[in-house]
Parts: sequence; structure tokens; C-alpha cells
Amino acid sequence: MEYFVLALIILVGLYLLILITNLIFVWAFTSIMKKHARTLAIILNAHYDNIARLVSMLEEKKLEADKEVLKAYYAFKMEDIKQIGSPAYLKAKNDLAFIRDSLLNSCDQFKEMKDDEEYLQIKESLNELSMNYRSCVIMYNADVLGYNYWIRFLPCRYIFLMFKTKTKDLII
Repeated sequence: MEYFVLALIILVGLYLLILITNLIFVWAFTSIMKKHARTLAIILNAHYDNIARLVSMLEEKKLEADKEVLKAYYAFKMEDIKQIGSPAYLKAKNDLAFIRDSLLNSCDQFKEMKDDEEYLQIKESLNELSMNYRSCVIMYNADVLGYNYWIRFLPCRYIFLMFKTKTKDLII
């Protein structure tokens, strides 16, 4: 009987140790994902700011951009990029990419813009921001995979199910 109680205490102790370790990992991944989400929002804000500079340059030089692109630019809402992975976020990110690519293509058609130093800086900045965004998405997705693994880790899975903890989705 003593060995049974001792074995039971050891098993409960091991389970608690595994549970505490698991909770620490889940908390750490949640914290890191929030930081990545803020970084992604900052990068998309910088995208928008550079696009705004590009639109104002076109207006200053009295050059015509595609009406549909300008309509999408003026209809764009920065609030939509706050909830990472939501349908509104994905649409806003795609809209921003469409506006950026279309404006850059339009600007490349104008000789006045091709030779403009400010335009070249904006274009370079947008390209760097796109690379940084992709890097942050990779890091965010890696942390999402870690988070999802730890909330589904078998010895502790049922506790997370009781608290209705949901897995996170990867972003593209």
C-alpha cells in the first residue's frame, strides 16, 4: 500500500511538472505571437504611409493613377489590420498589396517618376518592408506552430480543452 501511494504521488508530481512546463511554453508562445502581431501591424502601417507619400507625389506632379487603385486607396481602413488572421485583416493586407503593386507599376510608366529620387527611395522602402513583412510572417507562423503543439500536447490537452483554448491559424 505504501508503494502504491508513493507511486501515485510521484505520478501526480510528474504530471504537475509537465503541466507547469506546458503552461510556461504556452504563455511564452502567446507573448511572442503578440509581439509579432504588433510588428506586422507596424510594417503594414509603414506600407500605408509610403503609399500615401506616393499618392501625394502623383498628385503634386499632376500625374494620373488608375481610378480603381485610388478608389481602393481612399477606401482602405487601417483598423482592419489589428486582428491578425481575421478575414478583415487578410482582405486589408491583400488590398494594400494590390494598391502598392498597382501604384508602383503606374509610376514606372511615367518618366517624371522614374528619375525622381524620392520615388526611388519610396520604392526601395516598400520593397524592404515587403521583405520584412514576409520574415515576420515566417516567425509568427513558427510560433503559432509551437503554440498549437503545446496546447495539443497529450498529457495536458484535456485541460486546454476544458478551458476551450483554440488553436491559432497560420497567416499567409
